[in-house]
Order: sequence, then structure tokens, then C-alpha cells
Amino acid sequence: MRKNKTKASGQAKWASFGAAVAGGFASAAIATGSLKAGLWGAVSAAVFWGIGTAFSELQYAGPKPGANNLVEAVFKRASSGNAVAKIAAHAVAGGTLTELQGGKFGHGLVAAGFTEALSPAVGQIEGTRFGKVLSRTAVSAAIGGTASTLSGGSFANGAQTGAFQELFNRTVHEVRRRQTRGPDLNLDPPGSSEFKADNRMRNDPDVFEIAAHGNSQGIEDARTEARPQINAEQIASLVEAHPVWAEGMTVKLYVCSTGAGINPVA
Repeated sequence: MRKNKTKASGQAKWASFGAAVAGGFASAAIATGSLKAGLWGAVSAAVFWGIGTAFSELQYAGPKPGANNLVEAVFKRASSGNAVAKIAAHAVAGGTLTELQGGKFGHGLVAAGFTEALSPAVGQIEGTRFGKVLSRTAVSAAIGGTASTLSGGSFANGAQTGAFQELFNRTVHEVRRRQTRGPDLNLDPPGSSEFKADNRMRNDPDVFEIAAHGNSQGIEDARTEARPQINAEQIASLVEAHPVWAEGMTVKLYVCSTGAGINPVA
């Protein structure tokens, strides 16, 4: 079952890559009427998709959508080294793509860097419905265009960079994760009916979900034959070490009786 789930995840990953490249080509070609621009659009989409994929696996400790305000959303992120690295990666990619298309490296660097730096604020527009995606894309385009203009570049080029970053970095990956099934941490016996049922659940991307057997004193880690009972501290260690975990996520237990008794584990 785990192999099947991994295979499905890989298929979804490459499907999202194909959608990003096709979308980049179509949007640029339609906007300009140029096949060459469409090809560069496909390349740009692939680059930003790749950056998003790489950093989504690192799970940097940036604030999630729903921070108290836009200022908090932007500046809390500054404490994360991975967030800085992601901003730098976007900036360099934006500069390089702009220069390869005949523009100036600095203009693309500023547009892409500022757009990524302000992405937590843009992310306050939550959701994957068309209107939400369109709103985030428009805001990102405005940020990229303005940053490019202030650095002496073209508003249109910066706006395209900002729009591509939103569409083919954040949105594509958010949609892919919302299609994922199964808990983030499945501690039921592999291959069992419970394990298979768990993996049919719809995964909530904003919640870290655990499925297991348990009682008021702990939960059972049935991934091995020993099936040890683990306490709250051990559960926390497993959660924090998991690649999906990000600071601030709610943890939901699909476990019986963990809230029962005088001093329960949950």
C-alpha cells in the first residue's frame, strides 16, 4: 500500500509539472501572440515549479496562511534560513531568465526576489478556487511589476515574473497537496484493513493528521512487530521529524480514547 501511495504521489508530482509547463506556454503565447514567448513561458514555469518543489520538501518555518496580519505574515518569515534561501533562489532564477530573454539581470532579480519575499502576505488570500487564485496572481503580478519598475525595468516583464511565481510555484503545489489522500503519519499495521481505510481519507493540507490505535496513556506504533506504545513526547518527536510538519500546524489524532481519563495523552 505504501508503494502504491508513493507511486501515486510521484504521478501527481509529474502531472503538476506538466500542467505548469503547459500553462506557462499557453499563457505567454496567448498574451504575446509569439511562439518564442510561449517557449520562454514554459521554461519559466518549469524553473519556478522546480524551486517550489525543492523547498516544499524542506518545510521551512514560515508562517502559514491565517497569520494575525500582513506585517506578521512577512516579517515572521525572516527568522527562517530556508525562507531566505528560497527568496534568493527565486531572485537568481528571475534575473537569469530575464537576461536570457534580452533583459537585465538586476531587473529580473529584484522583481522575483520582492515577489517571493512578500508571498506570505499574498498567501493571506487563501484557497484554490478560481477567484482566489486569480486574486493572488494579480497581486503577485502587481508586486513584480512595481519592483521591476522601481529598479528601472519593465513593468510588464516584472508582472509576468510575479504572476508565474504565484501560479507555477505556490498554487500548483497547493492544489497537488489538496489532492493527497491518507494521514500524514499512519501508525496502524501496514497492510491491515485499518491502514487501508486510513489511506482513503482526504488529507487536510493545513492539519497534521495521525491515525493509530491508542488509549489515554499513549498510542501504539504498529509499523513494526513490536508495536510499542509511545507517549506524548515521543509522538511530538515523530511529528517534528516528519517532512510535512511545519511550525504552527494543528495536529489531529484519529486515535481512540487518547482524550479519556484524568491525565490523558491528548
